[in-house]
Amino acid sequence: MGEIKGTVRNQYRMFCLEEVIAEDNEIRFYDAFVDSMDLEALGFTIRESKSMGRNSYSTSSLVKLYIYGYYNNIRSSRLLEKAYEVNLEIKWLVNEISPSYKTISEFRRLNTEGFQQIFDYLMFFLRKKGVFTEEETIGVDGTRLHGQNSKLQNFNKKKLDQLIARAEKQIAQYLEELDQADGFENRDDENNEKEQAPDPDELEKLEKLKKLKGNLARNKNILKQLEASDDEQISLSDPDSRRMGRIREGSIVGYNGQIATTGDSKIIVASEVTNKPDTNTLAGMAKQAQENLGKKELNVLADCGFSESEQLYECEQEDLTPYVPSKPAPYERAKGEFAKSKFIYDEDQDSYLCPNNKQLQTNGKWYIRKNKGRKEKRYKEYVMRGNVCAQCPFRTKCQSDSDIKSKKQKHLKRYEYEEYRQASNERAKSSPEFYKQRKAIVEHPFGTLKRSMGFTYFLLQGLEKVNAEFKLICSCYNIKRIIKMYGVKQLIKALKELIYCFLAICQTSKFTVVHNKQKSR
Repeated sequence: MGEIKGTVRNQYRMFCLEEVIAEDNEIRFYDAFVDSMDLEALGFTIRESKSMGRNSYSTSSLVKLYIYGYYNNIRSSRLLEKAYEVNLEIKWLVNEISPSYKTISEFRRLNTEGFQQIFDYLMFFLRKKGVFTEEETIGVDGTRLHGQNSKLQNFNKKKLDQLIARAEKQIAQYLEELDQADGFENRDDENNEKEQAPDPDELEKLEKLKKLKGNLARNKNILKQLEASDDEQISLSDPDSRRMGRIREGSIVGYNGQIATTGDSKIIVASEVTNKPDTNTLAGMAKQAQENLGKKELNVLADCGFSESEQLYECEQEDLTPYVPSKPAPYERAKGEFAKSKFIYDEDQDSYLCPNNKQLQTNGKWYIRKNKGRKEKRYKEYVMRGNVCAQCPFRTKCQSDSDIKSKKQKHLKRYEYEEYRQASNERAKSSPEFYKQRKAIVEHPFGTLKRSMGFTYFLLQGLEKVNAEFKLICSCYNIKRIIKMYGVKQLIKALKELIYCFLAICQTSKFTVVHNKQKSR
């Protein structure tokens, strides 16, 4: 039997792009979805036709191109330009326009606000379609994603102090070597009459010395900038990126991508990027999810990194019930039966009772805890009165060696809204099976985003642009999810049925504000 050799390459063919694209191809949904938008109201720049010269490319085509690119992990403007040349799906989607990579890149740079609004627009569509009717629980979590800034271009005070000290030591060493070699500082005209060729080793040392002095001056300047700022670190390539720790992979310089995911559909209903830890993000993410779901009451599942008492308080004020366990400090674990959790708080008397049945009292004053780069926190101090601790048989187990040596009495801090943290912790512990759902709810999308779709880093720089890119990434994940749930044909049908609802979207405050902001520009 002969081999299948295919067709002749130079044979002329006639075909229609419309017939090449199957009716259930996912790009038909991108096409219908973008065509249903009022792009100007969403914040995209609409360029008017020119009386002279070449007109601009269609805004809707460029939006479709980016949705296709991020959906298929083709994010680079150069790769998108190249993909157009060989991809019939893209040719069909953008009506065979062929923008250069510069045009593609510039469009994303100028329309970050519009790309952010696509996420909210998709939420509007899904809510009107009735996707979220059964949702009562959301999971909130964050993941570290690389930014466009290397570790070498990120500095904190400790690192800068070490670099400056090392440079000063090396400079002193080079100067000493040069002095010993041929009197570097006081070379005069002993041999003016004879011209001598410069020593190559000496020239090399002078060049290194010049470089060291340049680095020293640069690092001192960076240190001044850091000390003048309210932050604990500074990045040079992407000023908004920060160095963040990760459990297994070590630290990265980048951003913290936050999402809130529904319990049943596994759809991302809130997304935000921050360059801070998880600590102060729970309430904002839960409120965003509450608005996008159109729900008054929700259960919120999150890990112990979100157990900030003020955030839990804000959640409960909005009918959001948090299930967040508290993470005891390492030194509290070591104390065992004398950890802070073993001290019983009496709300009526505003005091603590220690495991030895002795009372710690407060003067009623609020103190402020200030940490550079972090939010201020209010707390009260509770102290053992008299000389009780000195006579306690359990003192060595309860107090630190330094407190015993300085003859301090036992003292505790109670932060504002502490009761909400304790209530949330009790809910999580008393419902272990319910709380276990958190991993399945919120870590499922991260697995898809990072492993299946390849989103482990950002291409853009700056918090605003990175946030727009992240919302576009989450929108593509949601599109992938709903296509799997409902199919392309059903979603396009739903878009057509709700087209009149979409026309009313500009009347909502969120999109009207964006529209007016763009007009004022």
